[in-house]
Amino acid sequence: MKKQFLFSVIALLLSAMIGCEKDDTKKKDNYPYPPCMQEQIDNLLDENPLQVLATIKKYKYKGKNVYILWKYYANEEITAVDENCNVIGTCITGGVAGPNVCFEDFEYLETVWEYDREDHTLTDDLLIGTWKCVGFGNSETDKVVPIEPQDCDKCYILTFKENGTIEGQTSTNALSGEYKIYGNKKVNRLHFDKLEGTEIGEIGDGDKYYHIFHRRKHYKIKDNQLFIYYPEKEYLLFNRKKK
Repeated sequence: MKKQFLFSVIALLLSAMIGCEKDDTKKKDNYPYPPCMQEQIDNLLDENPLQVLATIKKYKYKGKNVYILWKYYANEEITAVDENCNVIGTCITGGVAGPNVCFEDFEYLETVWEYDREDHTLTDDLLIGTWKCVGFGNSETDKVVPIEPQDCDKCYILTFKENGTIEGQTSTNALSGEYKIYGNKKVNRLHFDKLEGTEIGEIGDGDKYYHIFHRRKHYKIKDNQLFIYYPEKEYLLFNRKKK
């Protein structure tokens, strides 16, 4: 009995040790870079995921592995951190074509992350369907100004299709093209591409409506209403059309 009891205790201890190891593993992020850099990436994508030019490179410096999130814009401050997120140094980069003399004494090892726009491409079933724009809104004042002309059933129609294309109507002209959704946990950016249409002969707010499709945008859907922001406080308000 004593031997059996002893074996049972040992088995329980081993099981607990293995369980702890598994728990520790779960706590570790599976990023190929220090976990603090994920917040930097998220903030970068919140600004505009369509224009991000960024990589994370791994270096050796004084016997330590060091990581740098390179942002390829002019006059951007970049920071080098070690595996425990301790800051090793900072530098101002010159951008893609400008002078770049940052961290010359670091030994380059590898690129561990590179932004790929397609990695952040999303789908949204709620967006699929036909919408009618009813006005221009402002999130600060909570006011919506009706879009003109108001008494036009075929005006300001926008249809999102499952194949990534759009079809629609301004005040006067047909509008078509492609769309993609980019984003992360916080913001969904809406990007229109290969737009075909014209502003010739537009009436009312047709010209303003048409030009918004060429601006930087994000969106949200709530209670069968679509809010397309361009980019932050002002938005186009759409109601979902019934089938």
